[in-house]
Amino acid sequence: RMFACCACAGAADESVATVQADPHCGNENAAPPLSSKECPRAEVVDSPPPPRVSVDTPQLSVEDTAWVAEVSSIIHGTPWVRTHASTPRSPIDKYKFTEDSDPRVSIMGVGTSEGTSLADFWDCMCFQDTEEFCRLMNQTDPMFKTGKVVKEDQYHRLYWGVFNAFPLCDRDFVWRSLEVKQGTRRIIAASKSVESELMPAPVASVVRGAINAGYLVEEAEDGNCCKIVYFCQVDPKDWVPTWIVNKVASDQADNVTRILNLIRR
Repeated sequence: RMFACCACAGAADESVATVQADPHCGNENAAPPLSSKECPRAEVVDSPPPPRVSVDTPQLSVEDTAWVAEVSSIIHGTPWVRTHASTPRSPIDKYKFTEDSDPRVSIMGVGTSEGTSLADFWDCMCFQDTEEFCRLMNQTDPMFKTGKVVKEDQYHRLYWGVFNAFPLCDRDFVWRSLEVKQGTRRIIAASKSVESELMPAPVASVVRGAINAGYLVEEAEDGNCCKIVYFCQVDPKDWVPTWIVNKVASDQADNVTRILNLIRR
């Protein structure tokens, strides 16, 4: 989820296509409609209005409501470029976005999972303690080394994670997460970097980066499949060679694949 995202995704031989708009997006209380018989690949849209908190969502603060809107705006409003189309061997769509004037880079992975429910994803995305966090991160992110979780309240947690950046210095991140269910068919998990005295201070051998990331999971009406969108914008800080940036970013989009594989076990 962390440093491995800090790259411009995509190899030279991958097909590139701009993202198409989804006319169904924008319903404030429900996910885009999915057929009860099939679960098509999730489409990313250009710029729908950010969703409001649904009537079934716990009451969020003004700050958290704006945070949810920000996540929606990034997913739906960023001019993503597709670098990889879903195949049997790699069953997710991968996207990237870069700007010459901005040191941050963005990646996104979009996939679907049949035979799964929203509850399956909740347990894999909303960590209750450090032991669970480290166990699942080791299974879903090959660059993860160690970490820590501090639960603030029912919807907020603080995280710290260290990630292998060989042959460069390791990167670590401290981030705050909002994890909430909207209605009965949507999960939003948003994360952004913060400073916290509850987490380890930076050390000389590790570079502290900055992250803005999120998951959006939506369940089909029949409850038999889910679509998952994961995005990550990372400023790795310090200098990172382009070849490393390109290598790790495409792999990070596959966090969606690793989460889907974990849930299907």
